[in-house]
Amino acid sequence: MISHHDPLAGRWTLFRTWEGLRAGAAVVTRQPSSLYIEYLTRNTAVDLPPRLTVGRALLDAIDPIAGEEGVRFLTLDSVDDPSTISFYRHAGFMQAGPTRWDGAWGLLHPMVKNVGNRP
Repeated sequence: MISHHDPLAGRWTLFRTWEGLRAGAAVVTRQPSSLYIEYLTRNTAVDLPPRLTVGRALLDAIDPIAGEEGVRFLTLDSVDDPSTISFYRHAGFMQAGPTRWDGAWGLLHPMVKNVGNRP
């Protein structure tokens, strides 16, 4: 069930599939000047071949939505994990303010990526 997918309301659910399995998912919502990535996750139960990307493929699928929506930024809150933060930095995201505490997720790092001028 895709309970969050409603493009007309500015919400998208994306899946990275492989051999009919959901290898990863992302949920994105429209903000006034950005697309906010609510979550991006990999399904570790799916055994993927080497070099088949999940996170990068999902981020690449989000970029055209930003273009269609005419927004300049992708934003997200990264969990406090060095490899996760490094992944986002290598994908072009930068720290976008002070870290903050969330009772459910722990320390979060707000991040932003400029996706350029949009019409």
